[in-house]
Amino acid sequence: MKKLLSVLAILSLLSVERKRRLKDEKYRVFTMIATGIFCMSLLVGCVQESSRKQEPAQQVKQETSKMIDVTMNIKIEEEANKQVRVKGETNLPSGMGLMISVKNDSGYLAQDSVRVLNGTFTSNAFSNKGNGLKGNYIAEITSPTANTQPVEIKKVIGEDGKNLGGQFVKEDSDWGKRVRYSKQFTIE
Repeated sequence: MKKLLSVLAILSLLSVERKRRLKDEKYRVFTMIATGIFCMSLLVGCVQESSRKQEPAQQVKQETSKMIDVTMNIKIEEEANKQVRVKGETNLPSGMGLMISVKNDSGYLAQDSVRVLNGTFTSNAFSNKGNGLKGNYIAEITSPTANTQPVEIKKVIGEDGKNLGGQFVKEDSDWGKRVRYSKQFTIE
């Protein structure tokens, strides 16, 4: 940055001095060349600065190559007020984020974000504006894209979730591999 300021100061002094002495075509050519050099030096500085910032992110790519055959089992726990909690067991790593959605054909949709802890996860209670649920529903557990997971989780599941496998893993060309599990349930 100091070099750029020095170059700018020198160019300014040269420009002022030249302006006084010369008012012909040579002056204009010189100014265009000096401006071009100045702009190029700014671009080079920006590229070098951005490449320095990317180095720590590249360390995340030190992933384990161990495949995880994802297991998932959920239980719908109905509370006395007909609100429900989704509880699950999985072999996904502790700290991995999951999204739990509960929906029905009538347009009801509620979601909760959870983290796996020692092979288990539990949602907050799902309700319909504070009232209990009634009818047929689907509980769906999905994982966000791998790039949104904590660094430690990315190392285990791999870039784009490449270390995830099994019947509960779906692959998408845009988002990589993601967990997707669903279970139908009824509340009387």
